[in-house]
Amino acid sequence: GVRFELLRIEMSRLEQVQEVVKIAFNAIDQDKDGKLSTTEFLAAWEKAGRSEDPMCVFKRTNIKGDGTISWEEFFHSFLEDELDAETVEEADGAVNEMEEDEWTKFLEESKKHLEGFSAESSS
Repeated sequence: GVRFELLRIEMSRLEQVQEVVKIAFNAIDQDKDGKLSTTEFLAAWEKAGRSEDPMCVFKRTNIKGDGTISWEEFFHSFLEDELDAETVEEADGAVNEMEEDEWTKFLEESKKHLEGFSAESSS
């Protein structure tokens, strides 16, 4: 357990954000094929009780337009929505510039924001 604890402390802020988003992604990805189908996305969206039109969000998130959302697309979309960051580098800079309390608040809010998607999922 000790080694693991040490690793946890050294995780960068962006890696911590990534971990939070990954939990939601994995929860939505019911068939575990590493991408989100419209069916999986719509089911999760409904469960999370979001008001925005899910198909609009799906199309916007599916940057490649191949009808499924990859992990990269999902994470990118989150960074864009939450941090207004165009790239991972920008997002990294944004979270690292935050004051400690601002960062803590951001991470908590991100968890809350994504909780709806990963609620009661059998992992």
